[in-house]
Amino acid sequence: MTANKRILIVDDEADLREVLEMQIQPLASQISHASNGKEALELTTKQTFDAILTDINMPIMNGIEFLKSLRANGNETPVVILTGHYDKELVIQALRLGAFEFLDKPWSEENLADVIGRALELGAELNFRKSNVE
Repeated sequence: MTANKRILIVDDEADLREVLEMQIQPLASQISHASNGKEALELTTKQTFDAILTDINMPIMNGIEFLKSLRANGNETPVVILTGHYDKELVIQALRLGAFEFLDKPWSEENLADVIGRALELGAELNFRKSNVE
């Protein structure tokens, strides 16, 4: 169900963002893009997202720096990390910062749909609770 689900895709490769958008489209009603962590961080101050899918290796601000800044700002949006290079230290650091899940490149569409679907549901619930508290 895509009812009002919002996701942010963060990757420096435009082609990859496009592929991810096509595969995620059935799950989200609104898909936004950023080409690096700094741009993504700016978007998160202007919009609310139910989930964020970010690459680790990007120029200007990488995915780990982005996640760290996001959490420092009090943003609890579920963040799925996309990585082409398994690095145990980065995984541990991201988990400590509250990453929701990791996806390895190349990913399967089924796994992507499962992980993003769960992240969107959790994020929508968190946003619903937050809106009822404020």
